[in-house]
Amino acid sequence: MGGKLISCFGIPLKKNFNKDGFKEHDDPNPKRGPRGLPITTYTYTYKELKSGTQNFDTECRVHYGELGLLYKAYLSPSEVVAVKRATRESQQSPSDFRNEIKFLSGLHNKYILNLCGFCEEKGEQILVYESITNGSLADHFLGESGLSLTWRERVRIAICVAKGLTYLHEECYPPVVHKGVKPTNILLDHNFHAKIANFGPNATHMLMGALGTPGYVDPSYVSNAGPACDIYSFGVVLLQLVTGKRACDSLRDEAAYYITDWVRFKLESGDFDETLDINLRSTAYNPEILLQMARLGLRCTDLDPKKRLSMSQVVQELEHALQVVDVLLSNAPTALTAQVCDGGSGYTCRSSGSDFSLPELGGKDAHIKFDGMEWIDIKALEVPDLSDVFEDLPLETVVT
Repeated sequence: MGGKLISCFGIPLKKNFNKDGFKEHDDPNPKRGPRGLPITTYTYTYKELKSGTQNFDTECRVHYGELGLLYKAYLSPSEVVAVKRATRESQQSPSDFRNEIKFLSGLHNKYILNLCGFCEEKGEQILVYESITNGSLADHFLGESGLSLTWRERVRIAICVAKGLTYLHEECYPPVVHKGVKPTNILLDHNFHAKIANFGPNATHMLMGALGTPGYVDPSYVSNAGPACDIYSFGVVLLQLVTGKRACDSLRDEAAYYITDWVRFKLESGDFDETLDINLRSTAYNPEILLQMARLGLRCTDLDPKKRLSMSQVVQELEHALQVVDVLLSNAPTALTAQVCDGGSGYTCRSSGSDFSLPELGGKDAHIKFDGMEWIDIKALEVPDLSDVFEDLPLETVVT
């Protein structure tokens, strides 16, 4: 990687490596992250960034949620970064720009979008971030990408975001409060693992004022500007991962305008299935863990901040739920079975394979979805014997 290292005071430092592979400072007291490891930030030359973006060509532009317009820069065959170039209207004072660099370069975690470096030559103010390939979470579950996330990808995204917030809240000193946790600020890498973006002293959400984004802002924000604000917003995101719905929707009844009220009403009415994202209902999914996510979302959005879970508690509950599902799937029987569901309203299948519909059986919503130990209702299906349907299916258990 080209460029120089800077200390926390912006003084160029010589690039050296110790036996552990970490970059050493000439400074005898280098700044260190929460785990005690030295943190470094590179300075990039304007020339290399200009070359990597083909003179900031529009063909190299990408959009990273609320980070705004960025460029993808190819600095070498093995080094691709995202370059945020401030416009003349958005430039800060030199001191504010340096403060932002110092703040962001002091944070480093696999679940946040990390700052790689900066450039301030020729009057430019450029921040260089690690590159992300799959856009923001909003691009996917609101359907703009044309793709749909699987239930497992949704659970993993929730865990990644929870771990990122745990890092900011519990491993940084003083704690860092994001104040803008929402799908547009959650970015997805090539494995669809999530990274939290757009935080810091001069982040976009800070410029929007204390009101924040409707539907995500903590009702107790005025009296509570601490980590509980992020926990509330995260809870809303959890509900969106399950439902695929917007945080606020005028098409719902007034009492269900906010997604928190709508999901709470549906769960209390026993209509949880109706809340599930339609994209999930057309594929294999695990209803138990999605119900767990919905309940966690409601606990995180409790109107009393003291009753909300901490982010580390959320991580533990989500990881435990996923582990239980994985254990059940790994121990699933090899034979296909069909049993009447508890409510007697149809049939359920515990099976393996893929997904297909049975319109020829005359059943309303007759849809069979296979996912290891998963149980799914096939409502209004009037044919009691499905042995012919399953006759040619493979017996191996498939984990999706």
